[in-house]
Amino acid sequence: MKAVAPGSVKITAKNKKTGKAVASKTFKVLQRAKSVAVDSELFLGAVGDTAKLTATLTPATSTDVVRFTTSDKTIATVGLTSGKVTAKAEGTTTINVYAKATKATSNSNKYNKVATVKVYVGPYMDSAKQTTVTDVEVAFKTDVKEVKATDFVITNDTTKAVFPVKAATISKTDAKVVTLSTYAELKDAATYTVTYGKTSAQFTATDGKVASIAIEPTVVTVQNETKLYVVAKDANGIQVGKYDKAKADFPSNLEFTVETSDGYVTGENALYLNSKTSTAKAKAIYHTYKYETVDGVQTEVGKIETGDVTITATDAAAISNYQYTIAKTAPAWTSSSFKAKTDICVGDNDEKVFFNFADAAKNEVSDYTKYEISSTNEDVLLVTASDLANKNVSIAPIKAGTVYLTVKNASTKAVITTLAITVKEEAKAANLVLDKTNVSVSKEADAADVVNVGYKVVDQYNNNMNVTLTTDDITVKSCPNGADAVAAKGYVTIKDANIVVNAAGATKGTYVYEVKYNNKFTKYLTVNVKEAVGAEGFDLLLSETSKDAVVKTEADRDKFITIKPVMTKGGVACKALVADANELTGVSTKYENVKVAIKVLNSKGEEVKDVIGVKDNNVIAFNVTVSGKAIAAGTYTVSCEFTAKTVATATVPSKNVTFKKSTAVTITNTQLPVSFERVEKTVAATVATEANNAKVLTAESAKAIVNGCYTFTYDNTKYGKNGTEVDVVANTCSYVSSTYVAFKTVTIEITVANGVKAQITVDLAGANTVNVTAPASAAPAATSA
Repeated sequence: MKAVAPGSVKITAKNKKTGKAVASKTFKVLQRAKSVAVDSELFLGAVGDTAKLTATLTPATSTDVVRFTTSDKTIATVGLTSGKVTAKAEGTTTINVYAKATKATSNSNKYNKVATVKVYVGPYMDSAKQTTVTDVEVAFKTDVKEVKATDFVITNDTTKAVFPVKAATISKTDAKVVTLSTYAELKDAATYTVTYGKTSAQFTATDGKVASIAIEPTVVTVQNETKLYVVAKDANGIQVGKYDKAKADFPSNLEFTVETSDGYVTGENALYLNSKTSTAKAKAIYHTYKYETVDGVQTEVGKIETGDVTITATDAAAISNYQYTIAKTAPAWTSSSFKAKTDICVGDNDEKVFFNFADAAKNEVSDYTKYEISSTNEDVLLVTASDLANKNVSIAPIKAGTVYLTVKNASTKAVITTLAITVKEEAKAANLVLDKTNVSVSKEADAADVVNVGYKVVDQYNNNMNVTLTTDDITVKSCPNGADAVAAKGYVTIKDANIVVNAAGATKGTYVYEVKYNNKFTKYLTVNVKEAVGAEGFDLLLSETSKDAVVKTEADRDKFITIKPVMTKGGVACKALVADANELTGVSTKYENVKVAIKVLNSKGEEVKDVIGVKDNNVIAFNVTVSGKAIAAGTYTVSCEFTAKTVATATVPSKNVTFKKSTAVTITNTQLPVSFERVEKTVAATVATEANNAKVLTAESAKAIVNGCYTFTYDNTKYGKNGTEVDVVANTCSYVSSTYVAFKTVTIEITVANGVKAQITVDLAGANTVNVTAPASAAPAATSA
């Protein structure tokens, strides 16, 4: 018999002479899955929340059964067959998803396909930033369903004073964002920590000094009385005051005037405009009343003005559907991770504002060239170029303040809406952050135990400034008794954005290091040096469990995570293991025929080839980038198996032993995307394929065809089609003939920064087929008569 397709079949044996059935048996034909796929992460915001995991088998006709198990039932349970996950307690756990031949098949069967899901239970705070003197905006990694003001604690990092939260409000447009309102005004420029449960985030408070003022709103609904305000912000764009001229607390040093000839202004400072063509002029001046005389002229020092601001009228519906964001490249508007950015720092160059406008039915407009975009205050922000055919304008921030982009009808010049932009002061270092402040490391020289502590210097807006520290920025503050402080200094070094701790040969005990940046920001790192004593075991040490595959510098072109299998004593590494060895000594049990097998699995449980390598000094590496080409972003599992045979002693016979260990690794990639356009469908070139693969073009052939038909854009730089040529270092095709090529993907090498080259794979789906004609032959030589 030969299995042709999955299903049930009945086989019947018949008597040749009589034709009667003498026996029959039903067989079931199975089709095993080649892979099982499931979302790699699941976020459950609160205990009791549920979600259902859906596994996808490849091929779809597979007869495998799917089973789900959890590694920690106290955190989350999962239905064995349903995949329904229920949050039991805050924390993290892993759910394994198995594709098995039958329900009776063991989960450890080597023919199973396995995928893993990292489950997070509880609200995880991501960041905090002050928006007004009494409001702090907190962002969570998951949607928040219900919070109370008493759930949050705001503490001054220096004085340790606690500031009660008056109200906690979940955003109506983004359930991950909560605004905290405080009773007290926080305007002392101090650093504060917001704590929620087990998570916390820092922010720097405003200094309360007015750096810019603006008038709001600048568009009012026609034939409707609309209140006007003066909004004051500090140099970082934090609102320090919103002033109503009709109120008693309106500052005495603030001057505010509104005039119109086609409407009126009420005693409550509300503006009424008669028609959509009506306008008003408003102006605000924040006085210092400090004067100096220059060349006989008395001038007010530090006075802040809005200049003349035009306020226009429009129908309410005309400004209801729009999106805009500041970015270098076009955003993915529909992505769940998209978040509009409407602020920019002085000094941020080459930025653009991208637009996404929709009509009343929420259908995107088809022609953006019907609009004009201008700045309401060119002393604060310039619109330097307009490319509305591609839905963007280029901008240049000049000084801190609030400004508006006015959107007009290009034909009638009627104002459609205004879009607020906050220009903030130039970014400056505000804090030093260590990703770990307490680490443990083995003192055993044979263990070669190394721990990386990530660091970053953030600006006043909590953005990474990509600062590099040196060992001169680290000093030893204390050592255990008998330890040499000079030697202790050598236990920490700097590599890339990590403090590298290696305490081989050190005296055991606790060491404290002071880490400083610019003699202004200080953090302390505690290193616990341990001695390997006790029962023997096996472990897998990784230098990092997460890494960004972005390529920006020459060093980024070859990034890796160090993998170190070790023998342990009492849970402390005592001896590093090499891939293969005849014997292993230095531990109480002597081993022979030692084998160490390391492999990397993707989220589908499939082995990823060619990512494990050996660096200098026999360092085993999980390669994240090689020659500028990055591994795909996602969750991986580094799996290690140690097998050996113990050497017999007079009292103990030899035996085979096996230790297994695996660790999850998350790879991200914050590289800017490459966009492409097929500008030609026909190109004169020669189609040539690799000798061993008829669906892969040679590098020379691919380069000619790709550069002749496509343009690629990276960070506003265009490549291909008569521009800068790109080298095509790899390609895959779904169809190749002498006249047609249908690309699937191309991997191109481009310059990403300061001459640094990166290899980026582009999926050409949707515009992948090109017609290839023979290159024009050389013209015949001229002959004389």
